[in-house]
Amino acid sequence: MTGLSIAPTTRFLLKRSRLLFASSICFGFVALDVLLAWPHAADFAYFSAIYLHFGDITAALLFGAFGVYWLAKVFDRSPAFTIDSEGIIDSTYFGAYKRVLWGEIKEIKFFKFRSQTSVIVKLIEPEKFLIKRGILMRMLGRMSLALYGSPIVIGPALLGLNAPQLARFISDSAAQYGYELTLPPA
Repeated sequence: MTGLSIAPTTRFLLKRSRLLFASSICFGFVALDVLLAWPHAADFAYFSAIYLHFGDITAALLFGAFGVYWLAKVFDRSPAFTIDSEGIIDSTYFGAYKRVLWGEIKEIKFFKFRSQTSVIVKLIEPEKFLIKRGILMRMLGRMSLALYGSPIVIGPALLGLNAPQLARFISDSAAQYGYELTLPPA
């Protein structure tokens, strides 16, 4: 994939069809929960323990919240991923770290799970990067660091790209601004 034209600032929007699909799945789970479990909520023979009812309410609230979040993202026209002279801005999901400077990025890797390949942005000092974040973002970042070796994992499918394309965009942009990033083989 050579000859990519990189603008001074490249912005990617989230794919609306994939967001609608994600929100419909969430709302489908809530509807299924309401249809199957709520009519039996007063029947304690059906719910042998109170924690099942608590789990039912928790699942409905969780999937409902995710559904509302993804549906709101459908109407959000701000860029989900931006590449500019300072680095990258990742806003693909609620746990994204926003601005990552070129000087903080060491290399780019891929992580494949079943049919989905994610782009992992390896940092020079990930702990120093995480210290600047809030407590929830530090906790999420440390989990990602333990699982993937980096707190920054980008799923390119919502951007309408595949992992090698996104990695090439990031690498070519970094080179344009004087930073060399190593890429894994596609």
